[in-house]
Amino acid sequence: MWKFRNNKVWKKRDVPIRKVVDDGLYWLECWKIARKPHDQNPSSRNGNHERVSWAPPPEGALKCNVDAAVFSNEHIIDMGACLRDSQGAFIKGMSKSMVGMCNPTEAEAIAFREALSWVHQQCQTKVIFELDAR
Repeated sequence: MWKFRNNKVWKKRDVPIRKVVDDGLYWLECWKIARKPHDQNPSSRNGNHERVSWAPPPEGALKCNVDAAVFSNEHIIDMGACLRDSQGAFIKGMSKSMVGMCNPTEAEAIAFREALSWVHQQCQTKVIFELDAR
């Protein structure tokens, strides 16, 4: 939320409240999953209430969970990724917004590309990527 506040105060950029809420919900979900890596966690990000599970990566590797959202009315694509270790501990996260229009599958592909680039910049080599695209 600080990012959006700072953009409003310093760059005079308005952000739709739905975008702020969805971004917050995404990071809350990442935090919940990181705190309970072996539990079943409901995905509430897109209104989907089916049960999902998260399995840790092997010892010595990291897992990068990637997700994206399309806001058609605002022509915005939001994406995020979080890195966790084999114990499920949160290592680092990133989020990014892009102006544009695409379908959810394309947004997930763009998010995956951005996450690959981000992980490469972090000099991480043993990383398993996980997306929820269908």
